[in-house]
Amino acid sequence: MVGMTAEGTFPVDVGNLLAGELDVRTVFRYAHCYPLAIELVRTARVKVEPLISHRFPLARTDEALRFARDHKAEAIKVMVEL
Repeated sequence: MVGMTAEGTFPVDVGNLLAGELDVRTVFRYAHCYPLAIELVRTARVKVEPLISHRFPLARTDEALRFARDHKAEAIKVMVEL
């Protein structure tokens, strides 16, 4: 979750989080963070390619999502390619 709601609270279905063994992470969005991250990747000072553990074509999106859910120990970053 990035940013904050106008109300300051957000309803979450804890049952779905527990059943899916999901983690919720938050970050308060700071201005101008994305340009630095994009520049680090663009200039290869940060290499993101090694983080991609599996690739699936768009036609196999359902399989990719199930794989990411069911193989957490080996699925670091599962990509669906267009």
